[in-house]
Amino acid sequence: MATVDLKAVSKIYGSTVRAVDSVDLSIANGEFIVLVGPSGCGKSTTLRMIAGLEDLSGGTIAIGDRIVNDVPPKDRNIAMVFQNYALYPHLNVRQNLSFGLERRRTFKSRWRGIWDSAYRTQRHAEHIAITTRVDAAARTLGIEHLLNRPPRELSGGQRQRVAVGRALVRDPAVFLFDEPLSNLDALLRGEMRTELRILHRSLKATMVYVTHDQEEAMSLADRMVVMKDGVVQQIGSPAEIYERPFNRFVASFIGTPPMNMFDGHIGLGSDGEFKFRWGKSEFSLKNRWGAGELSSVAKSSVTVGIRPDRLVILPAAEKQDSSCMTGHIVTIERYGPLADIVAQVNGARVISRIATDTLGAMREGDSITLQFGMQFAHLFREDGSAITSPKH
Repeated sequence: MATVDLKAVSKIYGSTVRAVDSVDLSIANGEFIVLVGPSGCGKSTTLRMIAGLEDLSGGTIAIGDRIVNDVPPKDRNIAMVFQNYALYPHLNVRQNLSFGLERRRTFKSRWRGIWDSAYRTQRHAEHIAITTRVDAAARTLGIEHLLNRPPRELSGGQRQRVAVGRALVRDPAVFLFDEPLSNLDALLRGEMRTELRILHRSLKATMVYVTHDQEEAMSLADRMVVMKDGVVQQIGSPAEIYERPFNRFVASFIGTPPMNMFDGHIGLGSDGEFKFRWGKSEFSLKNRWGAGELSSVAKSSVTVGIRPDRLVILPAAEKQDSSCMTGHIVTIERYGPLADIVAQVNGARVISRIATDTLGAMREGDSITLQFGMQFAHLFREDGSAITSPKH
């Protein structure tokens, strides 16, 4: 196990394409870090630079106390699990697991063992050590019964376990995972996420994981690193990033379904309180943000973000106020115990998530009244940065 420190790490292709832009990141010993973001954000490039598969254009990377900028990948004491399993088809599972360890042994002469008993003893001891490590990894991953099978006889989940096992037997200082579950179906992805969390707890190993799936990131990470266009947008625990996003991009990227965004402006109401105006609707911001924060963005364009589970659907007979909006249901999407109501309101699509058993007689095309839970809202400036609230 080891710490990993990135300082001003950059990667530039050609003279203009800045794939990774001055990333600073400190990973603690035994921490599970997930790099997450859309395709092309630089997360895999960052991982490959840690592994030594990409040269740095600037900055430094340290694993433990050693700067590894110029250290070859094989000497960095890391193990990497790739998106494709990269198993050798002509070798069985045991041979795939032991292949890297076998290649690391050095024999001065193939004939030496004929007359050197000490050398034969050493080779036998190494063989026993490799077998022991392979068997231990197989037990940990539950693939002991597969050791004599070739990869073509394995399912996708079993192949992925073998790929993880090949990294595990090396006992590296740092594990690197480059979207290892993207080739699996939804059920297997869920099972493998659980296996990886259990594995991390048992090994207490330092792990760096790359994915574009924000649900996967939130379920696995001790801390998440959200990236966009090669730039780190926010670093924090899944709960911190979900509840207190630093900007509009993070708010909209993290969370399923995505956060509802309403573009409007802030002004003073007739009661002297700051209001958010969106179309013909007006929502009070009283006791939500400080007057100084709101004064700084008054009369300018702002965005209010509200997560779908914070929009309340009101019965038609219930009294309405200025925080209510009326529209019609476009679609109802059911996900077992939950349902997403997609409505057209003020010319925009609005998503509300509710329990399926509260749908009642609601049908597509029906009129619907929604109430904003403004106490749970997020407010973003015109440049996308968040106006934070101590009451989150």
